[in-house]
Amino acid sequence: VNELPLHPQKKSARARNGRRQDQKRLRLGAKRKRDLERRKARVLRFQSGDGGFEERHLTARLYELGKRRQLNQLLTELWAQKKLPSVASFNAAVAGCVRCGAAEEALDLLERMEMENGSGTNQETYSMVIKALGAGDRIDEAWMVVERWEERQKQNLRVQTRYMMMTRLPQ
Repeated sequence: VNELPLHPQKKSARARNGRRQDQKRLRLGAKRKRDLERRKARVLRFQSGDGGFEERHLTARLYELGKRRQLNQLLTELWAQKKLPSVASFNAAVAGCVRCGAAEEALDLLERMEMENGSGTNQETYSMVIKALGAGDRIDEAWMVVERWEERQKQNLRVQTRYMMMTRLPQ
C-alpha cells in the first residue's frame, strides 16, 4: 500500500535544491566547455601559422610548454610568430630547452638572439644556456659561453661610456 510522506514540504524542498544543483552543474559544464574550446582555438591558431599573439600570452604559452616538456611544440610556436619575439619569450623557450635537456637547441636559440637582427640577450639567457651545457657535461662549451658573455658585457660598457662622454661634452 502506498504511504503518504510525513513531511511533503521537505521532500519538495530537496527536489527544488536538487534541480538548482543540476542547473548549476549545467552552467559550470557549459563554462568549462567554452574555456576548452577557446584553448583549442588558440592552439590551432598557433599551428596554422596565423602568428601574432600578444607578447605576454606567447611568453606564458612557451613557459607552459616548457614545463610540460613539449619541446617540438614549443619551437614550432616560437617560429610561427610573424614578428620577432621578445627577450622574455626567447628566455621562456631556452628554459624549456633546459628542462628537456636539449643543450644544442638552447645554444641555437642563444646564437639567433645574438645576431644583428636578433632580439638581444640578457643575463638570464646566458645563465640558462650555461646550466643546460653543464647538465649535459659539456663544461668546455659552458666556459666558452661564459667568455662570450663577458665579452658582450665589455662591449656594452664601452658603448655606455662612449654615450656618456658624448652627452657630457660642452658645446
